[in-house]
Amino acid sequence: MAGRLWGEKIILLISRAASTDRGTCSGCTSGRRFTWPAVVVSPFVPIPNAIVYLIAGWAGMSLITFLILDVIGTALWVGLLAGLGYALVTMRYASRRRSP
Repeated sequence: MAGRLWGEKIILLISRAASTDRGTCSGCTSGRRFTWPAVVVSPFVPIPNAIVYLIAGWAGMSLITFLILDVIGTALWVGLLAGLGYALVTMRYASRRRSP
């Protein structure tokens, strides 16, 4: 909701560009194409998630779609970390059993 209300102003503030309305409109239309993958991949990217969420709201993503994609991205992130943790622990215990 905040992205729809203040998204354009905050993006202009972040980019420090005093662009015309034509430039911001093209960003909105091209941003719609990339908001779905951006929300899913946002836990993996080393940028603040709030920026991705702001752009998704500014591009007009519905709340239900946003929540579903955010849960999918978070589940993938948690699954990756749990899988890596499991693999590291099993490798550690497997190496202890091999050496006498």
